[in-house]
Amino acid sequence: GKQIWERKWVELKDNRIAIYDSDATHGLDPIDELDLCPANGDVTVHSSVSPTELPNTANSDLPYILRLEFEPDTTCWPGRSIYLLALTFTEKQKWVATMESIV
Repeated sequence: GKQIWERKWVELKDNRIAIYDSDATHGLDPIDELDLCPANGDVTVHSSVSPTELPNTANSDLPYILRLEFEPDTTCWPGRSIYLLALTFTEKQKWVATMESIV
């Protein structure tokens, strides 16, 4: 089936990305987290993605997408990527610059 983007809310707090189901994040536990400075691996911020990475994504959305990639130091754990679709190109640039300054 065709994949669609799920609306989530992302918060950057203490070098961690926290992902929530709603914008009412106060007091809630995130549904997912990614440490941008992990002790057991490296995180890379990719400011662009190719159409082959996300073949079901509209080409018009690609300029607004960034990818966070976690590569563990050991082969015991798999790597992981999180794709984020910003609402505007300026918003994406701000997220990329902020996260690159952390990693």
